[in-house]
Amino acid sequence: MPTGEANLFGLHQFDNKSSFFSGDFILSKGVGYAVVVGYGAFFVIVTGFLSFLDHRYGGVKDNSEEFNTAGRSIKTGLVAVDVVSRSTWVATLTVSVNEAYSYGISGPFWVSSGSVIQMIVFAILALELKRKAPKAHTVIELIRIRWGHFAALVFLYFCYLNNFMISALMFVGAGEIMSTVTGIDIYAALILLPLGVVIYTFGGGLKATFISSYMHTIIIFVTVNIMFFVIYASNNNPVGTIADVYNHLQVVAEVIPVKGLQQVSFPCTRPDAGKTY
Repeated sequence: MPTGEANLFGLHQFDNKSSFFSGDFILSKGVGYAVVVGYGAFFVIVTGFLSFLDHRYGGVKDNSEEFNTAGRSIKTGLVAVDVVSRSTWVATLTVSVNEAYSYGISGPFWVSSGSVIQMIVFAILALELKRKAPKAHTVIELIRIRWGHFAALVFLYFCYLNNFMISALMFVGAGEIMSTVTGIDIYAALILLPLGVVIYTFGGGLKATFISSYMHTIIIFVTVNIMFFVIYASNNNPVGTIADVYNHLQVVAEVIPVKGLQQVSFPCTRPDAGKTY
């Protein structure tokens, strides 16, 4: 809401504020550092322990092939879990929330639709590559064999550039969120956030990343369910019910209409505005 005006929903703790994050931080710095360091340590310990059991009792050999390919033993279920984990990242969460704020339910619907198309195409290509080159380690190997050394270097550059940009986006986004919510130093967050990932990947290789993805997905589902019940079925929450959510959306649509949504409520997918994404 513009500064100096009361909010629309009777939540007077936000009166005269232009941002939910202005003023005091939601959580303390101690909580922020505990989350960043604690989660990193948790994943390092659990993935390291499971990797140790795998090597000690599972007959897994400690060599470069196992480190880089996880022994080519990853099954469909764990791959599916990994897709969910890697798809739920900073860009997905922030973009979908922003599109929902701008266009209503139509926004995240089209964001998800675009992501699903990418996943389907990638899955088809991955299966075909796996069928034709079951012993390959990376897609660059296939490009080198098919189109030569120069083409492989070009694609290698794009792969490195993509990984660099995506990694930077994830860590900067996560660090900015932790800094905004808890007040911790953003540079400290940028150092501590990837530290745990580097440690468990260095120790367990590709399989350790799949194990961490499994734990990520558990946390994602637990968090989503908790937030769902807290927002839609809790008397202690300012919203509390699905009806209140719907009524608040009607108020927003009337007071702050978005271009393309003047005559339509936010819980609607008819406007073309959401398709722009």
